Amino acid sequence: MKARSKRLPAVLLLFGIIYLLHFAGKRPQLPSLERRLTSKFSSQDEMPIEKHIWQSWKTRERLGKEFKENTQLWAASTDYNYHFLDDDQALDFVEKYYAEFPEVIHAYRILPRKVLRADFFRYLVVLAQGGIYADIDTRLNVRVDAWLKDAQIARIAREYGISMANISAIIGVEDECDCWGWRAVFTRRLQFCQWTFAAKRGHPIFVDLVSKTTHLTLNNYDASSGLLTFPKGYKGMGNTAPVYNMTEGSNSWYEGILEWTGPGPFTDSIFHYLNTYYATYFKDLLEGSDNVVSCSSDKQCFIDPNKPLDIISNLQYPPPHGDNLLGRKLPRQPLGWENFTMIEEPILVGSVVILPKKYFNQKHATDPTENYVEHGFKGTWKWSQS
Repeated sequence: MKARSKRLPAVLLLFGIIYLLHFAGKRPQLPSLERRLTSKFSSQDEMPIEKHIWQSWKTRERLGKEFKENTQLWAASTDYNYHFLDDDQALDFVEKYYAEFPEVIHAYRILPRKVLRADFFRYLVVLAQGGIYADIDTRLNVRVDAWLKDAQIARIAREYGISMANISAIIGVEDECDCWGWRAVFTRRLQFCQWTFAAKRGHPIFVDLVSKTTHLTLNNYDASSGLLTFPKGYKGMGNTAPVYNMTEGSNSWYEGILEWTGPGPFTDSIFHYLNTYYATYFKDLLEGSDNVVSCSSDKQCFIDPNKPLDIISNLQYPPPHGDNLLGRKLPRQPLGWENFTMIEEPILVGSVVILPKKYFNQKHATDPTENYVEHGFKGTWKWSQS
């Protein structure tokens, strides 16, 4: 990563003045930012996911032996461009690639904790450049170029003439809780894994994440009090407006992180994209269909090899006792946790591959060839107040 250009601060100052003048007295509008991000970071459908691997940590000097070994495994990936960025380089990246979006840079800068910036950065880097993001405490067990070659979904895709080269994102289920008190364990009954994922540059999932994170930070976080106040109705909670105190020593900062930039919004944005796709191409597809492969007239396909397993009937707490948010299906959201709970084989929703827990979470893996990534669960941020 080259040193920051001498002209960059002046350019940022100019954008900052324009930003302040433009937004004086009013809040930035989310749709406008979404449109601009989509226009800036466009990608070609026929091109595969960019061959970048991204990792970030405070400084290279503070990498321990285990973390160094992890980075060496990722860096050795054949035909992939490996990038390690420390905190200063991460800021350089954001200021360079988001120079046209001063509100995004400002949101990144005012996030009050390093873990929030680390979360936000992973979304920003994949949105701008595409590729694979992996936490520093992840160990690569299966070569990246083999991730999709032997999966059952690849076999089915070949049978139906679907090109795996058009895959736009690879997302793993992190974990789930088939239990009554799942809210005490996870942010969502089923949540997707944000310690490792892959996507094309400009993917709508990350446009949504970056837009919402920016909007929430600029409009709902009060730096003077340290309070993050979610809009009324967040997560379908009626007139309730959840408030998280992000200051040192508070008893709500931990949950605040999970809901601000962590697996909560990450999972929500993925479901938002999947439901948008489903509503666009499968309006007339009946829920509960036993078809393993369903394709629309536009040759858009939904492949679910788990259909014959009848997983729902084996749950201890089946619907409606828990949705991906509040224990019930949300309006106009045909896809929820029920569609991905306890899956044993990958699912293809359009161009997005959803992997079962065992692929990115070794706690659920019995076959080492299916455990692509091992997560160390170090979570150093949990004991840090910075």
